Amino acid sequence: MIASNRKKKIVIIGAGMSGMLVAIRLLEAGITDFEILEKAGSAGGTWRDNTYPGLACDVPGYLYTYSFEPNPECSHRYAHGDEIQAYFLRVFQKYGLRDYVRFNQEVDTAVYGDASWVITTKAGEQIQADILISAVGVLHQPNYPDIPGLDRFEGAMFHSARWDHNVPVKGKRVAVIGTGSTAVQILCGLVDQVAELKLFQRTAQWVLPAFDARYSEWPKSIMRRLPFTAQWLHKRYDDVYHGILGGGFGKDRVLFINAFRLIAERHLKSVKDPALRRRLTPDFPFGCKRFILSDGFYNAMQQPQTELVTDGIECIEANGVRTKDSTLHEVDVMVLATGFKAQNYVRPIKLVGENGITLDQYWADGLKAYKTMALPDFPNFFMVQGPHSPIGNFSLIKIAEMQCDYLMQLLHKIIRGGTKTLTPKRLATDRDNADLQQHAQNTIWMGRGCQSWYIDPQGRLTIWPLSIGKFQEMMRQPRWNDFNIG
Repeated sequence: MIASNRKKKIVIIGAGMSGMLVAIRLLEAGITDFEILEKAGSAGGTWRDNTYPGLACDVPGYLYTYSFEPNPECSHRYAHGDEIQAYFLRVFQKYGLRDYVRFNQEVDTAVYGDASWVITTKAGEQIQADILISAVGVLHQPNYPDIPGLDRFEGAMFHSARWDHNVPVKGKRVAVIGTGSTAVQILCGLVDQVAELKLFQRTAQWVLPAFDARYSEWPKSIMRRLPFTAQWLHKRYDDVYHGILGGGFGKDRVLFINAFRLIAERHLKSVKDPALRRRLTPDFPFGCKRFILSDGFYNAMQQPQTELVTDGIECIEANGVRTKDSTLHEVDVMVLATGFKAQNYVRPIKLVGENGITLDQYWADGLKAYKTMALPDFPNFFMVQGPHSPIGNFSLIKIAEMQCDYLMQLLHKIIRGGTKTLTPKRLATDRDNADLQQHAQNTIWMGRGCQSWYIDPQGRLTIWPLSIGKFQEMMRQPRWNDFNIG
């Protein structure tokens, strides 16, 4: 049964890092007529969903915070997952966001008509809004591998983002399928607990040392008493971290890319067995995929209970994994560290814009957006971390803050500037996307032998191809001539 319609000026989808940030910015601007619809029962997004052993951020903890809300509670240089989730929950409480969130409200459809959006939840409730903002993030929909027999396994099996803590792993035989950043962290988190640990590798990865460090109590106590010291530290980390990586991965940055490759190769030499080292050596250029930071991965791979399996997987059977060399690898627990549907963005929500055009139709020939944040034919619909956002090895919080500064200018135009609707023009959107794809050809990501989730099925780059500085410049001020203003 559908409840009676409710009306809100703004509806935000998602109460993770981005959705919380949008809400805080709205409250700072004195805008309170908004609501956040969150599909889960609590805030936090990625850091709520992911709870696997070894979970940590691969951006330094003092940097991975809102710029206005430092976090003095990091136990290590790279904050652990539970610490990050605790940070977001503290922010959620401090800014009174609970009053604006409706939990367990998964959005099913959002349809535009009569100058407003009608959002329908899977529970059948409808909410009407003038403005719809997607803050669902990028890495939030688990990607399950297409391996024959997944449903035949008789042991415990789960995706890394849906870790089942009711399943004991101590003393068990565990298989980890995948070799991305998540798999590397899980391997390091499990290696000392299990009887056997089998890592099923399709592609070897470049791994850099993290140079992690444990923080003592005294600097944390200083930052609690003197918050400006934590803000200063955040700024210093920002300057250094994005100063190094912020130039991007253009083919003209050969010295930068080669320097990192040399560091990765030196790190790889810590693997003593030449045969194992060869199997762990990537066959693609450094930077081609999202590189991994780990101090403990190569050590974990050399433990007697750990086995690297590089033969392709034929199928899953009741007792384990059968590889293409006919070997049955018997295991008790199977972890699918197979990533996310990174190119879904707001989907599978069914989004319908003007004249009945659906999001799937608009993206049928490839992902595209205006300035990463809006779409032609979808009036007053905006995204945080939409297509072509800089989501590689950067701090997503920094990117979200830039986008929110831009978004607030759009919202002020609608709410206080007498404008009813803002929709980017198709010509402007196509022009910008053609320009981005031209710049993409100058990145290492589009080079020969590069395959990653950065590339869509049409072979086009879906992330930002230029420097962080260029992105910040683009986000500074809207070009109003690029919009149809209603």
